[in-house]
Amino acid sequence: MLVAFVCGSSGCGQRTLPIVLPELASVSTLVVAAYSGGELLEARVSALPFGILTVETEQETLRIEVLAYRSTHDELGLPEGELVSSDSGRVVDLPQSAFVSNAGRAFESLPIEQLETTGRSFRLPPRPTPCVTFGSRLDSTNVDAKDANGFALDSNRALLVTAAALFVYDAARGAERFTWTSSPASGLVHGFTTPGKTHVVALDGGVYSLSLDESARTAQLHKVMEGPGLSTDETTFALDGGLDSLGELEVFLLTSGGRFLKGARLGWTASALSLDLPPSGGRKIGDVEWIGPGEAIAVLASDRRILRWTNDATQFEDTSSTTGLMSAAVVPGLDVVVGDAESAFYAQAGAVWEPIVRSPTKFWTLSLEPFPGGFVYGNPFGNFGQYVDGHGLCELQRPMALDIERLIVLSSERILAFTLAEDRLEFALLTRQKK
Repeated sequence: MLVAFVCGSSGCGQRTLPIVLPELASVSTLVVAAYSGGELLEARVSALPFGILTVETEQETLRIEVLAYRSTHDELGLPEGELVSSDSGRVVDLPQSAFVSNAGRAFESLPIEQLETTGRSFRLPPRPTPCVTFGSRLDSTNVDAKDANGFALDSNRALLVTAAALFVYDAARGAERFTWTSSPASGLVHGFTTPGKTHVVALDGGVYSLSLDESARTAQLHKVMEGPGLSTDETTFALDGGLDSLGELEVFLLTSGGRFLKGARLGWTASALSLDLPPSGGRKIGDVEWIGPGEAIAVLASDRRILRWTNDATQFEDTSSTTGLMSAAVVPGLDVVVGDAESAFYAQAGAVWEPIVRSPTKFWTLSLEPFPGGFVYGNPFGNFGQYVDGHGLCELQRPMALDIERLIVLSSERILAFTLAEDRLEFALLTRQKK
């Protein structure tokens, strides 16, 4: 309930105008404006729990308008408290309902078009948005490789993995090449971290623990798991890993032949199911996401299905996507999210996958990573997108000219975007801009 007191020359409490209407049950914000003789005396924003509006006037007649909103004052872009009238300000949004009291009479419903307040403008702060604007710093380095992957080491550094070399990207110093002290039998593909440890995986599926000597810029590799014995024409394409329920290392691989394999302490297991491959010569884009102990999913752009591994069983799961699936990520608050070849995104909801949002641009989802409040994703032509849960998609940003093939979220303040083009790694360090 909001109680409006009109205070005249004899003091407050002359009239009490309580609003007791069932329509206020779903209201989160009230804008209350008081007029005398057509002149605005005061306008105030009141949020739950509604309190008391006191208006001081010597006038015998007073008109009080109440604008009721279901949205919170933050969602409306209104500050709680007094509104300042301004000819160059912004007109407040139309309310869901409105009430008026004239000359001390009880409040009654008022048609929206008869409100005086919505025709006035007030100096308001900019409407808040949960979307983040990033600035970018570009950099590049030479490398003789056909693909590149990477993951965060901490809030300032990322490890970039190619078949030919390892790089540590430092937010302050840029990319620095590290030399292997012991070479793997085949080139490296990707890697991941577990608590206190860093792991990289080779083309043949062999898994290595990694130690970096920052001063000497060297990387020492120690094999912790043999590869699954891939044929000479099959290599590791995508991977992810973590710790199983016993705290032991487990790795999930998607091979160039579309096969899904799991490596653990007792050896390797191959799924009887495999994802469809693209036509000969077609570009292969896909992802593996470790979800938790014994569980991971794999996707390929040439297949509309999700291939899930849960403990010792694998199964296909369908989304309503009409194109192939490209990227996957575990997103707090949304469970597991996948993105397809038209930037449509689907979230796991129990046993089904539900569409959550579709971008009007319909670009490929080349990369997908969790970010505070939702997720971020990389598109062709340097386009970078953000989704905020409860808000939706933000406006695309273009921090670089080339495709954003990989994103590494270093922190809520920094994201590293990169791609491999013509034997060069091209980077864009995205830094949150202050509002």
